[in-house]
Amino acid sequence: MTILARPIINFRFDPRLSSELRKQSKTIAKGLACVVITSLLTSLTIPLIRLIVAGIQSGDMVRLGWLCLGVIAVFAVKYTFTRGQTWYLSKAAALMIADIRVRLFAKLQRLPVSYFSERRSGSIQSVLTNDVSVYQSAVSIVRDS
Repeated sequence: MTILARPIINFRFDPRLSSELRKQSKTIAKGLACVVITSLLTSLTIPLIRLIVAGIQSGDMVRLGWLCLGVIAVFAVKYTFTRGQTWYLSKAAALMIADIRVRLFAKLQRLPVSYFSERRSGSIQSVLTNDVSVYQSAVSIVRDS
């Protein structure tokens, strides 16, 4: 196989993470749809502002009034979808983290006592507190960008 025939990126999700993402796929899809709509509404404000400037230059106050109401409406709708984006992606992250913590707790209960005597308690606690919150941070990054 030549170097050009090899895949450049061989990226695969952990199967456990994939199952969590599949469980929350509808909620994540709703959140990402809100992200797309918010972005589209943001790009719509530039032409509206150009039309307002043209209305100011022409002196057409009726047209200017309607355009100003249009800008207010666009920002109101954008606010709604921004809140939806935050709501859905935060909900998905919280449900994913809760499910992962429940599964981790169930796994810890099934482990033999010798496991706990061989491991440092700080490393187990670190997995439960720090490593699980990495998933929550990843969803927060998507939500905030």
